[in-house]
Amino acid sequence: MDKDNSGILFLNKKTNDTQPDYTGDATIEGKKYKVSAWINTARSGNKYIALRYKEDGSHSGSEFKSNQSQPLDHRTYDPDDDFSL
Repeated sequence: MDKDNSGILFLNKKTNDTQPDYTGDATIEGKKYKVSAWINTARSGNKYIALRYKEDGSHSGSEFKSNQSQPLDHRTYDPDDDFSL
C-alpha cells in the first residue's frame, strides 16, 4: 500500500488459532508496516479488533505469513462472508 496513512487487510487462512485473522500492509507517515489483526471478545461480550504493526522488514517467524487472497472488492463484499464482529 503506497498511499500515506492508509492500509489494507486480507483474510488470513490460518493453520492455528494463534495466527492473526487478517494480515496486510500499511503506510504511516511514509513508513511501511506489516499489519496483523485478531478478532477478539472482551469480558463484557463486546467484539473488538486488536491490531499489531511492525515496520516492514523487521518481522521474523511466521507471524505475518498468510495465504492472502485477492483484495476484497468493497462493491461486492458481504461482511457476513468472512469478517464477523
